[in-house]
Amino acid sequence: MGFYDSLLDGTRSIGGWLGENVGNLQDAANAIASAAGDENSLPDDNNIYPKMFLDLNGAESNLYFYVQTVALPPTSSKTAETSHTSSSAFQPAPEGPFDMTGLWTNPGFVASGMMAPSNVNSDLRKFLTINNLPLVLTDHNGKPMDVAQEIGKQMFAAPKDQNPADGISFPTMIVKIDVPEYQIQGAHCYYSIPLGIDDSPDGAWHVYLRLYTMSTPTFEQQRAAKAKEFRLKSNGLTFPPGSFVNTTVVSATWTGLTWLNDDITAIMSNAANAMASITSGGEAVYQLQGPWMAAAGDLFIYTWVTALTVGSHDVLTTFTNEVNTAIQNVTGGGQPVPIGPAFEITFRQSSVVPTSMTR
Repeated sequence: MGFYDSLLDGTRSIGGWLGENVGNLQDAANAIASAAGDENSLPDDNNIYPKMFLDLNGAESNLYFYVQTVALPPTSSKTAETSHTSSSAFQPAPEGPFDMTGLWTNPGFVASGMMAPSNVNSDLRKFLTINNLPLVLTDHNGKPMDVAQEIGKQMFAAPKDQNPADGISFPTMIVKIDVPEYQIQGAHCYYSIPLGIDDSPDGAWHVYLRLYTMSTPTFEQQRAAKAKEFRLKSNGLTFPPGSFVNTTVVSATWTGLTWLNDDITAIMSNAANAMASITSGGEAVYQLQGPWMAAAGDLFIYTWVTALTVGSHDVLTTFTNEVNTAIQNVTGGGQPVPIGPAFEITFRQSSVVPTSMTR
């Protein structure tokens, strides 16, 4: 599935998944052709894949042109109306668009008006994070809002068909979040692809999500301050040039990221910095090699370089202990302490130390 939990991107990935999972490929191909505006039917005895792959590209192009007609950014007049609720005026122009497109393989099994599936929420968190959009906002009542969850909830509201000039219409949900310091506005459109394994016409969704944002300078200054607070530190190791070292990549995946996002970021930052500060004989034992990343919202990935005498299991154990220690120190705003993440070694290797890490 790649980077996302449930969203497939690219014609090859989407077409391959459909070929392996649908019960009636002809019905799926016809739904795609209709979204692409292709009225030419395919005889039953023909190879269905070449035309289906072409139609997937055409359908995605139509989704792209369509979303531009319905996903509108916040306007200056809207900014003026809401600026009195904020400690400072909104920025004069919106940022974006921020686009997500692909095939969600399971959302049609959730009834309209219900919460989005957990995999969809996780995909949305990753999408927000890679675009440097906030995962948590404070609403007008001072309560934390899970942004991905709210977007997902709006995406599964009752759709409304629009009527763009080209005549091709897709079910559409307008996305709108308006809190004192931040606004998100856009739209989600899609068409359904039946999988032919039950009576539901909504087995999979080929989707296009487009968002725009607008914020106050105060909000951005506070975000910058938090980013500086959570900055990771790295201490250089002393290795003779040409010597061998162990490299271990450890991932930590959190579940249920909601209002605790800042606390979770603080936990991971404090744990990584504490581990990087462990020394032996005056030298750091664990080298945190950049660029580290937390580029998936609920997924944090760190690369550790150690001497050959310090193996990957020791890296995993030490990091797990440091995270558990940091969890006990989290305030949580009076909320329950979060359950720790799931840890995994995703890469290990013994190789010559990078020259950038020698002194």
